[in-house]
Amino acid sequence: MPNKFQKECFDAHNDYRRQHGAPALKWSSKLANDADKWAKDLAKRGVIQHASSRDQGENIGYKSGGELSGQRAAEMWYEEIKDYRFASPSFGSKTGHFTQVIWVGSREFGVAKATAKNGAQYVVARYYPAGNVMGHFPENVKPGGSKVSKADKEAAIT
Repeated sequence: MPNKFQKECFDAHNDYRRQHGAPALKWSSKLANDADKWAKDLAKRGVIQHASSRDQGENIGYKSGGELSGQRAAEMWYEEIKDYRFASPSFGSKTGHFTQVIWVGSREFGVAKATAKNGAQYVVARYYPAGNVMGHFPENVKPGGSKVSKADKEAAIT
């Protein structure tokens, strides 16, 4: 069962995805466990670094002081929408977190947060299948107001 932080982040993801015609993500304990291991490793080493997983998408967040809620973690990534150009959909270094959040092809999600000795918080979200696949942005990153297709709804239910 997801904890409060995880549930907030999970719910926020699905709220954002709904706005862009992407099906709801399913919670994955495996992805959450993978995220937890990596978040703890980052907190221990005091670095922000992506893992080398090829089959999982990943978003990382960091906060140096104060509490970071699951809602705020998702919001930080989603705020990159302001830099995304829907007219020419593609990967961008300033928008990769946003596009992974709403990537239509991603179906499963897990997230975890770890706190370093200095109080800094490290958040790792994992997605399966991974998003941000070159050449597939037009069908996976839809503008706000898009409808979820029947096929995508059925895939999310099964």
